[in-house]
Amino acid sequence: MEVISLKQLSLFFVLVLVIATPLFAQQSDGGLRTELRLNGWMFENFFQSSDPATEEDVSALGAELRIAGGSRTGWSPYARANYLKYDDEGLDSTYGGRVGLALDSNPHSFDAHADHQLDRPTFDIGDVFDRADVTTVGAEYRYRITRNWEAGVEGQYQQQGFQELTIKDNEYTGYGASLRYRGFGSLFSPEVGFMMGEREVDDPTETYDQDETYIQVRSAPSAAVYLSLRYRMREREYTTVDALASNFGRTDDRNQWTFSADWRLSPRFALNGYYSDETSDSSREGRDFDTKLYMVGVTVGF
Repeated sequence: MEVISLKQLSLFFVLVLVIATPLFAQQSDGGLRTELRLNGWMFENFFQSSDPATEEDVSALGAELRIAGGSRTGWSPYARANYLKYDDEGLDSTYGGRVGLALDSNPHSFDAHADHQLDRPTFDIGDVFDRADVTTVGAEYRYRITRNWEAGVEGQYQQQGFQELTIKDNEYTGYGASLRYRGFGSLFSPEVGFMMGEREVDDPTETYDQDETYIQVRSAPSAAVYLSLRYRMREREYTTVDALASNFGRTDDRNQWTFSADWRLSPRFALNGYYSDETSDSSREGRDFDTKLYMVGVTVGF
């Protein structure tokens, strides 16, 4: 197993910084922002086992370098480089990056990005663990209809290329919309939304349609604290017409709670936390499971 050394990781971050900094500085008259995020992760039932006796917990350490420019018009180009090392010897370290362009203004806000992750553990296809190189392109646009209401639309395209079982290579296309109420101010801001998509797999028995609906509440009780609570209901419906396939007529319900918190102690230092709890209920025998994820970290600006 090839493991990235600390020296290689440092050189990777430095290279991203050296390349991105002058490019952003040329386009930015609002200052350059650079942050380093260091996170500790704990995955309960990482391999999504349906048998409690075979569940395995995995921990990991991660780092992410974020660089963003700004301007008086609100447009902000950004770049991110990330790395995650697992404590399980059977899991390769993963790394990747993202570049994007964001707009934060009133009444318009916008975000478009391209993301590439290498050796990412994934369970989207085949119900078995494998590693994939994942490329994602996405965009989101929000419009403040009135002082109190904001509507949004989004779209996403993703490709997954697997290292071993290449028959699981696939493409995902999804689109959705949301509606957010801001009339209560920053203390309490609820939102509802949905996303519809299709994952088309080289193995047609693994292709499925996916619909999800979510309810989210955001809260900023002070300028230093940001909280988010979200409940997502996701349904997968496998579309194979092969009556002999194990996925024929299969449906999965995957409901998930997520909670995140950010506490900025100073302009250059913040604490971060994240928690998720997902339950899968499948019509296919032996594919029900529960999994949880915990993250704590710090963000340092420089």
